[in-house]
Amino acid sequence: MLYEIGDKVLDEWVITRTIGEGSYGKVVEIERNEFGLSMKSALKIISIPGNNSELRAVMGEGIDNKSITSYFYGFVEEIIKEIAIMSELKGHTNIVTYEDHRVIPHEDHIGWDILIRMELLTSLLDYSEEHEITEQTVIKLGTDILTALEVCQKYHVVHRDIKPENIFVSATGDFKLGDFGIARTIEKTTFGMSKKGTYPYMAPEIYQGKESDILVDMYSLGLVMYRMLNDNRLPFFPEYPKKVTYVDRENALYRRIQGETFPKPRHGSKEFGNIVMKSCQYQKEDRYGSILQMKEGIFRWSSIWTVQCRIQWTADQAGGEIIL
Repeated sequence: MLYEIGDKVLDEWVITRTIGEGSYGKVVEIERNEFGLSMKSALKIISIPGNNSELRAVMGEGIDNKSITSYFYGFVEEIIKEIAIMSELKGHTNIVTYEDHRVIPHEDHIGWDILIRMELLTSLLDYSEEHEITEQTVIKLGTDILTALEVCQKYHVVHRDIKPENIFVSATGDFKLGDFGIARTIEKTTFGMSKKGTYPYMAPEIYQGKESDILVDMYSLGLVMYRMLNDNRLPFFPEYPKKVTYVDRENALYRRIQGETFPKPRHGSKEFGNIVMKSCQYQKEDRYGSILQMKEGIFRWSSIWTVQCRIQWTADQAGGEIIL
């Protein structure tokens, strides 16, 4: 099935628009009308294998059909495990809500379509194009995703793939963490490594093949926050508005993974910039040692910043300086 606009899926849901596409498949908006009420969701559509080229590549290895079926079905099982994690985390404010899924075998050849219905949200990248990203926005983003990581920690889940593409914003302005390992599993079907595509936000210890824990997620979150305070540019990228080339990206990654000290983000206060910088230090022992520590650092500065703003506002209203 091609899953085009107007097609019915999951019984009575209708595809209304395409949100995004990638090598794995696509994400669409779906709508259902019941008793005069319109309900909307996002639907992630994943095809395993992703295309005929992947299937032919495995066949070219001289593997028989039964073994090929077993090989690709293994990836389906991995994705179902990731969906089970999403289901366990359901109901938490700062985690994307899983709602339903279905696995549909291909009728005419080896393969499956996996449909995952989730709450309809705005991606962080789309949100940042339509809204001004202030220091307060980044503070809210940081604390919300740290809250999501606290939930993950309770369930012994390390996300390992925090990046702007996996952060979403609700209609009420809450930031939410999504995509718990599904993208990495899909990438493996093309013989890629599980860390493929995540290099720009990857903690050095993952890149080096070392054991990972929740600190790698805090490091990646720090890089996302850095980017939001730095004209949408990661460390060592050319300053905005200069164009970023492939060589620039590779050079920036190399310098970061080698442990070179970051330049400070171009925007935001010095104090909050220090918090962001500490969260993505090269050595683990130089970072925050826990989610709580990083949260406390953000809350402490946020409270000071709020008081300062109130004092300044009062002074402005009074037409002069307020002396405490």
